[in-house]
Amino acid sequence: MRLTERLAERAADRLDTLWVVGGCVRDRLLGRPSADIDLIVPDAVEAARWFARVARATFVLLDDGHGTARIVARDGSGEYLDFCEPQGTLDEDLRARDFTVNAVACTLADWLTDEPHWLDPTGGLDDLAHGRLRSTHDGAMAADPLRVLRGHRLAAGLDLVLDEATQQQMRAALPGLARVAAERIRTEWLRLLALRNAPSELLRCAALGTLGWLLPEAPDPLAETLARAEAALAVVGAEPHFGPWLDEGETVALLRFGALLPADDTAPTARDLTRRFALSRAQQRLLALAREPWGTAPEELALGLHRLGLDLAAPLLGGAARGTLTAGALAEALARLRTEWLPRWQQPPLVTGHDLQTTLGYTPGPRFKACLDHLRIEQILGRLSDPAAALAAAREVMESDG
Repeated sequence: MRLTERLAERAADRLDTLWVVGGCVRDRLLGRPSADIDLIVPDAVEAARWFARVARATFVLLDDGHGTARIVARDGSGEYLDFCEPQGTLDEDLRARDFTVNAVACTLADWLTDEPHWLDPTGGLDDLAHGRLRSTHDGAMAADPLRVLRGHRLAAGLDLVLDEATQQQMRAALPGLARVAAERIRTEWLRLLALRNAPSELLRCAALGTLGWLLPEAPDPLAETLARAEAALAVVGAEPHFGPWLDEGETVALLRFGALLPADDTAPTARDLTRRFALSRAQQRLLALAREPWGTAPEELALGLHRLGLDLAAPLLGGAARGTLTAGALAEALARLRTEWLPRWQQPPLVTGHDLQTTLGYTPGPRFKACLDHLRIEQILGRLSDPAAALAAAREVMESDG
């Protein structure tokens, strides 16, 4: 039984006071699945605690000050309910939201029927029917400037067109983004960049001024860079080893982000990017790799594979996005990696540090790593395939003057 059905069963005496709102309603109207159900509930936090207890679900307090809490199913379904305290009357709450398509509601009792009766004070149903994204009121963007980025993300993700008045409000609200926490900006920015049609929305971001505010270093002409980056992503995604790597977490979003960063002196520093977007170390690393120049000569690719593993695709893709590497050269490099070097990279090293000590009798020191790196690269290139030969090569490296 789904969480909503269990809640309806347990709260049968007050179903008309529980309202389903927000993105889940919008997604249902668009025929899209949604694991996240938002509910306006009086005494939301206490109601959530009670329901978590009786439904044997997990309670998560999101914001005690604003009265929001989350109930997460423990069955691995990924389903969760967000309980939110009403902000004024229900009508006032809906009218204060960001976009009309997010300001449609129905009771929980209606939600569980095939044809709910919708409460729609701002015209969201008509906007959805006409493929339009429109703010709920003139001050919606100024009330929370992060809605500018959310507007771009929703337009791209839902295939909606921002109406002209909303675009003007977004443009006017751009300076207010300076007051928004960097963590919130990063979350919306990366969610936008992860979308399938992010490139076309980035062009709209540029036209509206949003991209210039977020990333004044973005390349000009932008369209050419985006086209090269998408062509490179398609090449990487088609490779069986790199396709799953590309699908992991925020990889695509960060690679698109990296493609927008110049590799020359005009590039923002890592510290500046981290300040603007509150980047984690893992995010910083992939962005840095996407900006790192990397050649496709066998020795360079083998070195890259040894140092970076599958993340080697990041600098290769970054080079393709900036035009220093053609899509054809990228495809050839990835194909050679797949057929020649990746199989050897996946094999265990022929010689380990333990071998250098116990078999050859060397004491650990500064040359150990250089020796092991050299042997590993020679193995990846196919120049060493026999443990005995590798040990002989190790002795030669360790006793050389270099």
